[in-house]
Amino acid sequence: MSLPQVAPSLTRKQKRLILLGTMLALFLGALDQTIVATAGPIIQCRLHIAPSVYIWITASYLVASLVMVPVYGKLSDQIGRKPILLVGLSLFLVGTLLCGLATGAPSLIAFRALQGLGAASLFSGAFSVIADVFLPHERAMYQGFLSAVFGMATIIGPVVGGVIASRFGWQWAFFFNLPLGLLALAVIGLRMPHILPPEAARGGGVDVLGVLLLAVGVGPLLVALTFGRSHIAPGNPGFLWSSSEIRGLFLLSALGLIAFVLAERRAKNPIVDFSLYAQRVYGYTNAAQFLLGASFLAGIVFLPLFMVEVLGASATRAGLPLVFLSLGISFGAATGGRMAVSRGRCKPPLLMTVGALTIAYGVMGATLAETTSSGSISLRMLIIGLCTGPTFPLYTIAVQNSLPRERLGVATSGIGFARSLGQVVGLALLGTIFTSVLAAQGAAARTTSPACESVAATSAEASAPTAAAAVAAGNTSPPRDATTRAAYTLATARLYQISALLALVAFLFTLAMPDVRFGPKWARPQAAPGASAS
Repeated sequence: MSLPQVAPSLTRKQKRLILLGTMLALFLGALDQTIVATAGPIIQCRLHIAPSVYIWITASYLVASLVMVPVYGKLSDQIGRKPILLVGLSLFLVGTLLCGLATGAPSLIAFRALQGLGAASLFSGAFSVIADVFLPHERAMYQGFLSAVFGMATIIGPVVGGVIASRFGWQWAFFFNLPLGLLALAVIGLRMPHILPPEAARGGGVDVLGVLLLAVGVGPLLVALTFGRSHIAPGNPGFLWSSSEIRGLFLLSALGLIAFVLAERRAKNPIVDFSLYAQRVYGYTNAAQFLLGASFLAGIVFLPLFMVEVLGASATRAGLPLVFLSLGISFGAATGGRMAVSRGRCKPPLLMTVGALTIAYGVMGATLAETTSSGSISLRMLIIGLCTGPTFPLYTIAVQNSLPRERLGVATSGIGFARSLGQVVGLALLGTIFTSVLAAQGAAARTTSPACESVAATSAEASAPTAAAAVAAGNTSPPRDATTRAAYTLATARLYQISALLALVAFLFTLAMPDVRFGPKWARPQAAPGASAS
């Protein structure tokens, strides 16, 4: 299928400035996540934050961000991307400054939530801007560039975060981002043209009731998945899955989500347009992104534990395979866009990459052993990264080239929402499987140390190298006894086996998705919307 869409008439200089501002905003958001997550244990120590409270530093950010993603998407369709990016960046920078000035856990948690409110616009708005500025056959390449920028931030962030927090103080984990944020704000505010949305999308206001109900539905769900445990070790925060607290949170979340769906179906201007799910490309893409998100983080978060507990890796070597993963993602994201451009289609390269990812997960799960070398694992993670990277721009391009321009903000934010929710849900469920396998094998899981607990707490927010850095911060002991090594090997391999199954189902959804064709030979002339230089 194909849809005629054209970009507004902009000069090459204007396009470059828009791309620069967008890349700076995205890089800032990704860099903040990795830097702060790496500095988390130091922040906890300096502010004397109890383990039961520490997890809220991330939970508050995630809840605020996830709830606001569809809101920003809807608003950007109504008033344009530039005002939303400026508002989001301003909130983010104010929250960042206040986080660095925080004097205790309550203030830091509140300011992290403010950061999350602003960060939501950086991720959803950046990818929507590309659809506004570039022609359909150009979008794939530039979406790949944005995904590569995100990947590079995940490599740089952990190194910068560790050095800054340990040498200059934890406050500079936040202050470090302020100059870059001000630069992004200046470029977007002063140089980025304001592209007006189509007439059909303007006005209408915001569905406030929908926002509140979405918060009620998503907030308790994330808290339950964050604090739920299959067993509770002494001094470890959380509640059993069967506890009344967790069941009550799930019930509240279910009621909130049901009320949200009913309210949105009646709303004049819903923040989530459920009619989009009837469009097969959008519906299947969200299902695939949810499943790929669920499969991605679980194996990554627990792989450093395998490196330390089984291979006896040092603090530095434990994170080496995840650095290779990020390099693969960055390169794969950049080349994925070019693959789509060369073919003028999204489905063939998606089937190829998701199919290869399924095989890569399967090989990792079937061959991981106590004798597997660190170099071999790094090579496998590089391959997984190369297969994962193209999926970020390709699914986005498929959706953006199958919907009218006035719905691109809502549609693009919906993809990010599905992926993020999948990461949180997948991590919680697969983490339960991991600890259950350890318990069944008679191993004493050492995942309750502060460093390992910080990995679980920040996994939905942090990238792969960040997780490795968190493990390295507090777990440098030699390999354990044979029983424990065997248990960790089996548990880690099981996660990759389940990830392979999830990727296989994502492949089937992609197979059922209609092909999206784009490029000059598919486009038909259409009047371009206006652009002002404000």
